[in-house]
Amino acid sequence: RSTLFPYTTLFRSLRYDCEETSLKHRIFRGTPVYRGSAEGVPIVFVSGDKVGHCDQVGILVVDDLIPYDQNQFGGIRGCVMESDSAISHAAIAACQLGVPCVGGFDPIMREKVKHASYLRVDGSTGTVEAWY
Repeated sequence: RSTLFPYTTLFRSLRYDCEETSLKHRIFRGTPVYRGSAEGVPIVFVSGDKVGHCDQVGILVVDDLIPYDQNQFGGIRGCVMESDSAISHAAIAACQLGVPCVGGFDPIMREKVKHASYLRVDGSTGTVEAWY
């Protein structure tokens, strides 16, 4: 079971700020891959990048992972990926880490999501909310 990102109060103020400052809010629909919900900043990763160990806390936005990649991330709260397969490496990694995962994001949708300031992922419904 996944827990919400610890900056829930930040998110509440961000949501309030969205109304006040007209920050753009978009909802993207993908394929539910692993249940749960999480919030955080996007962490963009392209499969094959050599980043060493990444301790950033947030939502992983990825095309796919190879088995070695999944060991590089320690603070992942959720995952948004291109593949919508429940047996892709990213989906298996999300399941092992117990974090929500949404798939089916083509490169154009993924490009829009990765430029967001803040994300909320709902792996049960397959929605990703983005604030810019």
